[in-house]
Amino acid sequence: MGINLAEAVYDQYPALSHRQKILLVRMALIADDDEPAPTFSGSWELLAQALGFQMPDSSDWPVEADRLELKARHNVARAVGDLKGVGAIASKRRGGHGQRAVYLLNIRTHQRDRLGRAQWRPGDQ
Repeated sequence: MGINLAEAVYDQYPALSHRQKILLVRMALIADDDEPAPTFSGSWELLAQALGFQMPDSSDWPVEADRLELKARHNVARAVGDLKGVGAIASKRRGGHGQRAVYLLNIRTHQRDRLGRAQWRPGDQ
């Protein structure tokens, strides 16, 4: 269950920043955890909302809507890059051309070593 993965984020990654932790917990909550490594394939908009960005709607002026979307995309990309940098996630498939990016989550709720660290590492299949 995603809730178990989300709880494991706090155990495995206590040093993450608030923003990084929020994003990783959101990814964990909706991750496909039936795979050997949990995978996240949700939209960037979902991650932007988790970070507190309001998505533009039809009532926004086109220029303002473009600015809001660009700012949200940039912040999501930066936060995802931060999570990759600490090894919490790894790219499984790049997004683009109508396809969502897919990320492997380095989170485990069991199979830990004697120090409590997850046995799975990004890239393991």
